[in-house]
Amino acid sequence: MRFDEAAYGSFVISLLTPSLNTGPAAGDRYLRVEGVIASSGDDVVYGDNAANWIYGREGNDTLYGYGGKDHLIGEAGADRFLFDTRPTAANVDTIEDFVSGQDSIGLARFFFGGADDGAGGMRFVAGAGAKAATAAATVLYDTSTHLLAYDANGKAGGGIVPIAYVDVVAASDLFFI
Repeated sequence: MRFDEAAYGSFVISLLTPSLNTGPAAGDRYLRVEGVIASSGDDVVYGDNAANWIYGREGNDTLYGYGGKDHLIGEAGADRFLFDTRPTAANVDTIEDFVSGQDSIGLARFFFGGADDGAGGMRFVAGAGAKAATAAATVLYDTSTHLLAYDANGKAGGGIVPIAYVDVVAASDLFFI
C-alpha cells in the first residue's frame, strides 16, 4: 500500500483496526497487505499480526509493528517506534534506520514498566552481552547482537524477552508510553 506518490497531509493508517484510518486511508480495510509506504507528512502507521514492512518516508512518523517480525523504516525525520504489545520471540521487530539522538523508541508501561527507575527514566544497561546489574527489571541493549530486550527478573535470570533489533540505541532514546 503506497501513499508516497501524492501530496497527502499527515494521516493514520492501520492494517489491523480500520476505524483508526484517516485521510486517504479513511474507510479502508486492508487484508493480506504486508507493506505500507506512508506519505511525506507526519504519519502514524500501525501494522497487523503478520510480518510487515512499514516505511515512514519523510516527516516525523510514528510506527507500530504489532505482531509478526516487522521491519520498521522511519527514513527522514525524527521518527518514533512504539512497542505496545506483549513482547515474545514471535514478534521481534527490526528497526532498519534508527538515528540515536533523533529518533526514539517508546515502550508500553503496561509491559515494560518494571524497568521504571522511579526518576522519570528507565533502568537501562548497554554493552556486549548486556546483563541486568540488580534484581530489578531492566531494559538491555546488546551491542554485539544489536538486540534491545527486556529483563523482567533482573539478575534472577530467565526473564529476558527480545523487543527489537536496532543498530544503536542509548538510554536517552527510550521513553514509556
